Amino acid sequence: MKIQPHVLPAFLMLTLMGCSDSVMQPDPCDDPFSAQCSETPLRDTRGPGDDEPDAGEEGHQDTELPDSGTDPDVGTGPDTGTDPDTGTDPDTGSEPDAGTDPDTGTDPDTGTDPDTGTDPDTGTDPDTGTDPDTGTDPDTGTDPDTGTDPDTGTDPDVGPGPARVTIKLVWDDGGDVWAYPDLDLYYCPTSAQTMTGAGCVYFNHSQANWGADGEVTLLDAYNPYEVEQLGHDNPGVGRYHVGVRPTDLDLAYNVGATLVIEVNGVERFRDSQYFDYEDGMWYAAIIEWPLAFDSSLGVVPGPPCTSGCDPFGVYPYLAVPLEP
Repeated sequence: MKIQPHVLPAFLMLTLMGCSDSVMQPDPCDDPFSAQCSETPLRDTRGPGDDEPDAGEEGHQDTELPDSGTDPDVGTGPDTGTDPDTGTDPDTGSEPDAGTDPDTGTDPDTGTDPDTGTDPDTGTDPDTGTDPDTGTDPDTGTDPDTGTDPDTGTDPDVGPGPARVTIKLVWDDGGDVWAYPDLDLYYCPTSAQTMTGAGCVYFNHSQANWGADGEVTLLDAYNPYEVEQLGHDNPGVGRYHVGVRPTDLDLAYNVGATLVIEVNGVERFRDSQYFDYEDGMWYAAIIEWPLAFDSSLGVVPGPPCTSGCDPFGVYPYLAVPLEP
């Protein structure tokens, strides 16, 4: 019998071909070196931003690429992410800077590298920029120093501006309990020219309004161990001179006095002197305002008497010329 050819429907042909492929495919694991059979892909198929180690880490050569992930940055490329910056590349992001590279951004500086930006400096590294210095590290720039660290630059440490200079004087009786010596503060602007010149404040002239140079008030004391106190509010730029006069020693000898100068409640100067003779003058201190660069933070001892002096180096007269 002659077999007649039959044409299979198209849908049946496709079904048979699909089954044939699924059944007849060779097993890829017959080849142990097959990429499909290995446990890990032969190529790393991860995309950017998957927290891979950053430029500069072992096994990576992209040491000049920007870092935009969250992993630590140890390379030399610009750091633009939010991860800690521990390398030597410029820090231009907002993450904390904990490395030794220059800090040029606005993020907090907590490392030991130089701070050259305008952000607050809160670390222990030298501050060489123009931003406010609020830490305890030495301040060597020209920015205002508002912390408690040593001020070794040429910038104002306190002032000008709202401020109060307080001068306190206290003295003893020289060991004579029956004596009541009386000492007096003298406080003068440089324009007075001498310790008794026009504008000086002392017991007979206990208040002064120096206009742009501020107001001065003296609270006079009369007896040993009381505190004589002078206050100068909002001093203007310039020099101010402090003297102490042994007005009446009441026959006492070796009368000891201590002078303290405070600025905004912080002690800036302290010195002591003895007196044996009346009506001389101890040129005790000079105040530079605003407080300028000096080992004593702008308050220095006055020039000592060098000729014809009373004992202990006290000037033998009252009208001592003021240092210009």
